[in-house]
Amino acid sequence: MIRQARTVAARTTLWRLGLFVKPYWGTVALLSLAVALGVGAELLPPLLIQHIVDDVLTARGAVGLLIWFVVGLVAARALIWGSAIARGWLSVRLGGRVAADVRGRVHQRLQWVPLSFFARWQVGALMSRVITDTGRLEEFFASTIPLLFVNCLMVAGILVFLFRTNWRLALCILIPGPLIVVAAFVLWDRLKLALDRQASAWSRLAAHAVESLGGIQMVKAFGQEPSEAVRFTRHNDRVTASAIRAERASFVLFSLAYCLMEAGVFLVWYVGGRQVLAETLQVGALLAVISYLWMLHWPLQWAGQVSGSIGQAVVGVERTFEILDAPTEPYQDPSALSMPRAIGRVAFRAVTFGYLPGKSVLSDISFDVAPGETIGIVGRSGAGKTTLMNLLCRFYDVDRGAIELDGIDIRSVRLEDLRGQIGVVAQDPFLFAGTVAENIRFGRPTATFEEVVRAAVAANAHSFIITKTDAYDTEIGERGRRLSGGEKQRIAIARAILRDPRILILDEATSLIDTPSEATIQQAVGLMAKDRTTFIIAHRLSTVRRADRILVLDRGRVVELGTPRELMEQQGLYYTFVTTQAETRSVIAACEAPA
Repeated sequence: MIRQARTVAARTTLWRLGLFVKPYWGTVALLSLAVALGVGAELLPPLLIQHIVDDVLTARGAVGLLIWFVVGLVAARALIWGSAIARGWLSVRLGGRVAADVRGRVHQRLQWVPLSFFARWQVGALMSRVITDTGRLEEFFASTIPLLFVNCLMVAGILVFLFRTNWRLALCILIPGPLIVVAAFVLWDRLKLALDRQASAWSRLAAHAVESLGGIQMVKAFGQEPSEAVRFTRHNDRVTASAIRAERASFVLFSLAYCLMEAGVFLVWYVGGRQVLAETLQVGALLAVISYLWMLHWPLQWAGQVSGSIGQAVVGVERTFEILDAPTEPYQDPSALSMPRAIGRVAFRAVTFGYLPGKSVLSDISFDVAPGETIGIVGRSGAGKTTLMNLLCRFYDVDRGAIELDGIDIRSVRLEDLRGQIGVVAQDPFLFAGTVAENIRFGRPTATFEEVVRAAVAANAHSFIITKTDAYDTEIGERGRRLSGGEKQRIAIARAILRDPRILILDEATSLIDTPSEATIQQAVGLMAKDRTTFIIAHRLSTVRRADRILVLDRGRVVELGTPRELMEQQGLYYTFVTTQAETRSVIAACEAPA
């Protein structure tokens, strides 16, 4: 039952893969023609040699007839070469295009899946599926499929000739066939499992490599180069061991098929030789049978290996389709309401949420925010501040309750319209490899250069940008590694300003900026927040001192909500935060004062 289910799954996978080939039916037709012509040309030489031996050499035939047969051999060889060139070019073209289409579909799918999907995957593992598995797919179409077609036609043509020439010899050759089929059937599951484990080992190795290189600064800072090398070696050894097991399973299948075929060769020599001695078979015909038999060896040998190639392709495609089948965010929900421009009224109605079932991060959160109001959100680490804003962006959906924008549940609003109303500046802003201008323009690609500059000026970024070698055309490197932390944050703020959102979310947006720059940026943010709803998440309480109201979270619940003055008068948790930070600054100032 398990074997049958796996077979059905493999057939379904290959059938789905065939849908990617459908747009290239013209290339497939030309490739099929090239293969058919090539196989036909390869089948001609033994037949021509039979006639040379029997009709010319043995019978002392005319020289002219010999010339025609030799010309036929030359023509067959030329056709073989021509078809091989055409087959190689067309198969590589087909494989490259299909693999590119699959890679594109996988990457596109990854753009639309929810953030919860990425929480279950390592980046390296996803990269392995996008690159390694689709690479196997390209090899499958460029090499395995054409060879499979060639060898199937070759076997069919050879068997037709053999049965027409001497059915007894044909049966001698086919005796090992059922045994080979049984061996392949028995060993397939073992080979498929070995290939699957090999692919998983490669994914873990790729994930570790991406993580190790991405955190190379921390590795060096803590002197963990040797331990990282040991971890890599451990993953690398697992890849090697899994590859050896896969190759061993493939080798067993291949060797068994080869040995069984050798038994057929011995039978043909014995039975065919007796027929020649009995003058019931001509020497040329026997030589042709032997030639076809050796030609038959390669397809049947390759049949032992093709199971490995097909197995790798099936494993790779299954892993790729696992991503393609992942549910996406509801961007195409036809019942969703359009909201081109929001007013900015936000309400949380008894919201409860947890990343894991049964473990709530937020519990029964309720509050209202008026349009244009600035709300500061404070609390201890892990209180749920960032999670609160992730729910507003609908990166995740609430477990219970509702979040409303202008009185409408955000789950009823078109996702594209909802996120089009929101601008986010994170504590650790992500910048893309490219220029300064490209990163600022990321929030609104159609913005003019003058608008980019105005946004940079408002974010207090213009002054440092123009000191760079190429100013706004300066390449900042991967993740903005050529910029300081404060510079990256100011570019991220400029990006949000340029987007001109109705709702602005600042998640520790000034934590890496010096005090003078922070004051300038806060003035710019204050002007930008004047006509839009703003949420400011902060540990540095000076960041929220100008907020209209402050919401205090503790252990996933709202424990205080009011103006800064009201909360200080209550002397609750916010008062404790303020006094603690004031005492800390006093201690630091005393330590830095000259003796």
